[in-house]
Amino acid sequence: MKKLILLILSLVVIVALVFAGIALTNYFENKQASTTVYNSNVIYNTTYDVQNRYACLHNDLIITTTTGTSAINASGKVLWQVPTSCSNPKLQVAGDYILVADINGSNLYVIKNKKLAFTKTLSDKIYNAQINKNGYVAVSTTADGYSSKVSVMSNSGDEIYYYGISNDFAIDAIVSPNNKNLAVATYGSENGQIIGGVAFANLGSQTITSNPTFTNLVISNVEYMSNGDLLAIGDTAALYYDNKGKNLWTYKYQNQVLSSFISGGTSGISLLFNNSVGTQTYKFINSKGSESESKDLDFIPKQISGNINNSIITGDRKFITVSKTGNVSLTFNLSKDFSSVSFAENGRYFYGISGDNIELVKI
Repeated sequence: MKKLILLILSLVVIVALVFAGIALTNYFENKQASTTVYNSNVIYNTTYDVQNRYACLHNDLIITTTTGTSAINASGKVLWQVPTSCSNPKLQVAGDYILVADINGSNLYVIKNKKLAFTKTLSDKIYNAQINKNGYVAVSTTADGYSSKVSVMSNSGDEIYYYGISNDFAIDAIVSPNNKNLAVATYGSENGQIIGGVAFANLGSQTITSNPTFTNLVISNVEYMSNGDLLAIGDTAALYYDNKGKNLWTYKYQNQVLSSFISGGTSGISLLFNNSVGTQTYKFINSKGSESESKDLDFIPKQISGNINNSIITGDRKFITVSKTGNVSLTFNLSKDFSSVSFAENGRYFYGISGDNIELVKI
């Protein structure tokens, strides 16, 4: 059964690539309507390794290998290195914190200010882990006596709560911005039907306060907003809850396949769809759950990133910025195709994966 859930997780988890793009808005507004980025704009490159994980911490590139995690600046200088041992590492950056977790392994590391804040070797296998901007970690694991378990650790590494799940499996979990609540996306089945759910826990009272479930809807991602509200992304719908677990709105995808998304606090969410007719569509869903903008794209996108004011859609040797009103404000034509792009916080360059290389490209 555990092998089955690992397969299910690999199929249903939507990779939410939310990059540091807060400084992009004003920068893009001052650029020309169309800009071409050539090979001469590449100011640093290194060999891309499929086993490694990459992310941006402010303006530096973070690289996690199977043996360690390091930071590299725009000049290619290694700023620091921390030993992290993971056969299948997950890398996440939140605020000033870096999380490294060994998926299907037992090691977990939290890094802050160039050094380990804490490290844990768990007795159970890790399915998933998430860290909030305060350094609080929610880690989903196997567990004796349960189908799965979610443990919450403070930024000092102390376990302050655990949620044992008897029949279902924890796909994703996250601690709220005020460190007082936990949200868990669960998956199960009953009478041959898929049952998805979101469990809300109060960490102070150590109790589950709400646990709505849904037939034939798999919740793959949960993400807290700055005000404590929760966005739950499913395979056929997006759901929005207040901090007490009350559903405020639900947006159904209407036979479109979600390929990526980015949330923007309390303003709404940007969604990128692959349609049944082979086209791609960008949609902005406002804070009330209504579709306020929809735009068909004339190229095949690979990812959406940036922030809610300017969504950055990458693919086919270009990336475009789309405002929350649906207008394409800027088009970058690239000299090569990048499968993934992560923008530096200052908005003046990006790290892109192209073929066997990862490159720092000046905009």
